[in-house]
Amino acid sequence: MTVFLDLIGSWFVRVSMIAIMLGLTISLNDALYQSTSRANNLGQTAVIDSIIYADLNDAGYNVSPISSTFQIAQSTSVQFLADINGGGIPETVRYTLTKQSDSTYNVYRNVNNVNNGADLLVGNVTSLGFNYYDSRDSLLNPVSDLTLVKRVVVTLVGKELNDTSQYRIVPPNLL
Repeated sequence: MTVFLDLIGSWFVRVSMIAIMLGLTISLNDALYQSTSRANNLGQTAVIDSIIYADLNDAGYNVSPISSTFQIAQSTSVQFLADINGGGIPETVRYTLTKQSDSTYNVYRNVNNVNNGADLLVGNVTSLGFNYYDSRDSLLNPVSDLTLVKRVVVTLVGKELNDTSQYRIVPPNLL
């Protein structure tokens, strides 16, 4: 009888060990999924940041007269002239947002001579905002005179709550 009780006891120990290992495996997989998801969102935010930064930093490059650089300067969209490809002829670059059903926004980039002028999806964010400043670092709100824009502050909030980036772009061609 004691052998039988020992077998039942060892069976319960094995079952509980297997249950603990399965529980740990599920918890570790969940943690891995969440950290991977966060890393992907951070990577997407970084890509959007770098594309916008590079384009806005080129604003006014090979544009004559320089005062015609910015064509639209709104809080959620911007359009400007810049020689993005270095070909000597300025391209029209535009960033716009489109609201999605899940309270996020798609960021679209349009360059007039790329992809036959079609909008290209850059990424998905919680919000994206542009603030415009003049040469004295005074906020232009609203921007009534586009020739005054000399600096742009971009605020981007990724899909994760803490993925906020804000940076000031001072295009050297506008100084």
